[in-house]
Amino acid sequence: MTDEYAGYYQLKKLGYNHYSINHKKNFRVGDIYTQNAENVWSHLKRGIYGVYRHVSKKHLQAYVDEFAFRYNNRKNENRMFNVLLSQVALVKVLRS
Repeated sequence: MTDEYAGYYQLKKLGYNHYSINHKKNFRVGDIYTQNAENVWSHLKRGIYGVYRHVSKKHLQAYVDEFAFRYNNRKNENRMFNVLLSQVALVKVLRS
């Protein structure tokens, strides 16, 4: 679910279920709205500009993954470090 930004037009062609809201008419259609997605993007952009200043295309996914983890665990602020450690413990190291 997005607004009508032209950058999202290709999503359906790539196999995603995509619906858009015309913000000039409504900000919400029933229980469908875009505020959550816009909130996530604003956190990501502020984090990149405020902390890292610049990210390369090569490492962009790692930054997105970090901010997605932070956003998804924002209500577990006191436990976030323990959650992170438990996930690190599950990672299997590939030896070459």
